Amino acid sequence: MIAWPPLDTRIVHLTETGSTNTRALERADEGAISGTWVIADRQSAGRGRSGRSWVSPAGNLHASLILRDVFPLERAAQLALVSGVALHAALSGAGAGQLSGRLELKWPNDVLLERRKLGGILVESSVSGRDRGALAVIGIGLNLAHHPETPAFAATSLGAGGVNVAPMNFLPSLDASMHRVTGSISCGRPGSNGAFRWERLCPSIRARGC
Repeated sequence: MIAWPPLDTRIVHLTETGSTNTRALERADEGAISGTWVIADRQSAGRGRSGRSWVSPAGNLHASLILRDVFPLERAAQLALVSGVALHAALSGAGAGQLSGRLELKWPNDVLLERRKLGGILVESSVSGRDRGALAVIGIGLNLAHHPETPAFAATSLGAGGVNVAPMNFLPSLDASMHRVTGSISCGRPGSNGAFRWERLCPSIRARGC
């Protein structure tokens, strides 16, 4: 597993941006190292899977992680799965036991708290040639303090679930968890292990798919 420099040297903290994924891809093009986080207090054009908009008020987590040349190209598709496992682990740690049995993952990219949407993951990648590896940006949106009231889907926040944590206080735990699970891919350990843990955290997939 390749060590990352201290977290405080890898954070790009913005007051507001359109999309942290877009800014992270730009930073990567400018040479930002693997393990760099782009985090914003607010997003004005946050997006989820299939181009859906993502509500992004201050107090919630809007962050994107740059990974480059640290995973085999054939395992790039596993990043969304292992990122879900990492996010689940970081949330469980932040809850200090209060979230035990209340969290689960939902196919393909959501994390739920008591069957309500708590957050989502958006992975965007590009391949620069098999000899140069791949670039991926893993965007994570998490309702820490606020959640939308919408008839489209049931949503919640960590605060509503009884756990209060600020984005910058949650980031170190998420960073450590992401380093651990993405490192398992880069070191060539069986990718099925991450998939197995994801399936275990997504109870309904065995019966009907999440």
